Amino acid sequence: MQSTQAYSTLSFAFFSIASTLLTAFALWSVVVSATEVVDKSSDPFHLKIQSPSEANLNNKYLFACHVGADIRGLCVENNNTRFQKNEPAWIFYFQQNDTAKELGAVSWNMLLKSSDAIWPSLMMPMSFQFVDEKNVAPAYFKAAEAEHRIKWNGNEMVVPTATDADCIQAGFEPSNKTERNASKWCVCWSYLGAGQVYFRRAISWVLGSQPDNDSCDAVTVVKEKKA
Repeated sequence: MQSTQAYSTLSFAFFSIASTLLTAFALWSVVVSATEVVDKSSDPFHLKIQSPSEANLNNKYLFACHVGADIRGLCVENNNTRFQKNEPAWIFYFQQNDTAKELGAVSWNMLLKSSDAIWPSLMMPMSFQFVDEKNVAPAYFKAAEAEHRIKWNGNEMVVPTATDADCIQAGFEPSNKTERNASKWCVCWSYLGAGQVYFRRAISWVLGSQPDNDSCDAVTVVKEKKA
């Protein structure tokens, strides 16, 4: 009986240690996946929008808003959430992974408040949430997610396109591929996050000529150096 109890105790201890190691490895894998393409991180900055035609949007700041467990959208400041320059939600970074073309990912640093967290924070790259039958893709931040690369035209955030579709003809590959910087940002009211249950006014990218969400307003997204 004693040998059986001892065996059970040892088995429990072994599986507890194994579980802890597997959890640590999983977290390490997330961090590696989220950062392995990153070569260089910029100084911190703020993001804001410019929309001369929409006074209620012009020069508003953007912040990382909660839209699920470890998921953040890119929301517009409002009466309930005002810009605070030193709060983490309003601070972003540019992680450059292609020096020659100046391409990289806008990232947000999520602080891990748990006392047993292995790392104090986790850098989360910006990507887009593509929704079936919709041509408006909200921006969001999520760990271990493939980033959507952007670049800066001065202080303006733009997305480079590999080929200008205007020069493509059926059956003929363009001899000279062109690259242009696109800015198709808009601010929309939409459901964000896993399950699309969080109703937010946030930054999105338009995949067509006109957004199919009537609440969208076209804007320019710019960075502002953190003071």
